[in-house]
Amino acid sequence: MKQHIIIYTLTLAMLVSLKMQADVYDDAAVAVFNGSPRLQELRQQSAAEILSLKADNALAPLDLDFESLWSRDGEHRWSTGISQSFDFPGAYRARAREREALLQASRMELRASYIAEIQRAYELLVEVAYCNKAIALEEKIVKDMTDMTAMLETSFKNGEATILEVNRSKIELANCHISLRDYVERRSSAVAQLVTLGCNVESADVNYPIFTLMPLEQYLVAVNDDPTVQYYVQQQSAVTAGVKSRKLESLPGISIGYVHEFEENTHFNGFSVSLSLPVYAARNKVKAARARVDAAKWSIDAARIERESVITVQYSAAQANKQLFDMLSPVFYQTDHLSLLNKAFMGGQMSAIEYLRETSYFHESERDFLDVEYQYRLSLVKLNTPLSDFGSNR
Repeated sequence: MKQHIIIYTLTLAMLVSLKMQADVYDDAAVAVFNGSPRLQELRQQSAAEILSLKADNALAPLDLDFESLWSRDGEHRWSTGISQSFDFPGAYRARAREREALLQASRMELRASYIAEIQRAYELLVEVAYCNKAIALEEKIVKDMTDMTAMLETSFKNGEATILEVNRSKIELANCHISLRDYVERRSSAVAQLVTLGCNVESADVNYPIFTLMPLEQYLVAVNDDPTVQYYVQQQSAVTAGVKSRKLESLPGISIGYVHEFEENTHFNGFSVSLSLPVYAARNKVKAARARVDAAKWSIDAARIERESVITVQYSAAQANKQLFDMLSPVFYQTDHLSLLNKAFMGGQMSAIEYLRETSYFHESERDFLDVEYQYRLSLVKLNTPLSDFGSNR
């Protein structure tokens, strides 16, 4: 019965811990979306660009004309009119399709920036989680070395230890204090950078995110849905639609107006019709639009190749660090080396110098292990964050 209670308690504690980890990262994603100054700036720029694009496809301004003529013999005549110009039928619809593709491209660009900001926040949270582990280790080391130094000082007074052993322990203790201070400063710096992204976190609550390393093919398949790649895809759609727009714009436009004229004390009412013939300039615009289509195709290929290359490098690093982590985690998570060394020292199986040397070795090894775990978790964030569905409806 007790065993079941213990298992239940441990399972519940683990689930609570996992939920807290998820909440910290989910909260960070929401905080970045709502509070990142850089993202707010980009959002306003995107809104301005969208309004500008919509305005570009409006009807031309109304033309108001007035003419007044008089002669030497006192005769006076005048005329006034109002007219509206229209592009060739179909040009407005073609431009609307072009503008819609540009709007989608703008949204993809904003989403890519959002994901980049989220990834930066997650990387900083991983940094905080790493520092939390490192600080816990350093505090334990400082406590052990403080106790060891006090014991050696007492032994030295009793003639049971040498000044060399005492000084060696003091040097090791000082080095531990320096390491502890560096990790505390490093964590403070990460927390401060999170504030610039709009995130305020309790550093003590931050652990590593719940990400797993998936097969490389899953990451590569997702490249086509990457916002940066999709940005160039939408740009290609826009410039492709732009070719049709430029062709229709090269066809004659029409202007229709109302005219009122006064001449020889008589008022005349009528209408006017005129055509615009954009012959030469329009031809070059069509050629430029076709050239932009070819450039857009290369931009898509370049973005896809670059993203695949980055993923391959990140995956290789994650795989290498995972192998080291899997190999070393049982060594450091299942064995209390300091306790074993302390028993050996207290049992007279090693001298104080040997104890300090071995202790220093295991301390440094555990620091290296924490760094391997940190690099592995960081690689997972870089690989998995772009695949997350946060903000898809924002």
